[in-house]
Amino acid sequence: MKGPDDSTHLVEQHPELIRLRRSGEPTQGDSNPTVFRDSMRHKRSGVRMIVSSHWWVGFLLAAILSGCAQTEKRSEPSEPSGPKRVVIDKTHQMLRAYEGEQLILESRISTGREGRRTPNGQFNVGVKWRMHYSTLYNDAPMPYSVQVSGNYFVHGYSSVPNRPASHGCIRLPLTGSNPAREFFEWVEPGTPIAIVGRWQG
Repeated sequence: MKGPDDSTHLVEQHPELIRLRRSGEPTQGDSNPTVFRDSMRHKRSGVRMIVSSHWWVGFLLAAILSGCAQTEKRSEPSEPSGPKRVVIDKTHQMLRAYEGEQLILESRISTGREGRRTPNGQFNVGVKWRMHYSTLYNDAPMPYSVQVSGNYFVHGYSSVPNRPASHGCIRLPLTGSNPAREFFEWVEPGTPIAIVGRWQG
């Protein structure tokens, strides 16, 4: 194998491929005409670059010119756009928050149990309290409270089974990534809330 200073190749770039051709003409300045024979010719642009004669260098350059030169285009993640809205699905016990058509937050919930069902309908967020205490149930703590209507709130709770279990409010988990806090910080007064569906259990 020749050393890195023994010889050079003439390499020419092609839009789709690189062709290797044999040439008997030595490169200018070469003292050994037998080792300067491989060349690649670009028929249109005539662009040339001189590189080492090591076979792996030529192979690597060919790969770079033929493949890597075609830059992959990646779209940047789009920023959420559009009005905020919330859908509370009692059938599947899920809350979903959107900005336009982009889903921002999805979490399991517990709505009102039998006899204390959460009402369906179209509402708008009222007041928000980082910590609220129930006026109906012995000052029970209701962290990250978001008013839906009257005494109905979306709020954090320690127990959120995958079924209706509350006195009528919509429970969000405080565990894991803390969806209750995430929802509280994202939603704004006036944000539309649609409560739909019916628990089939």
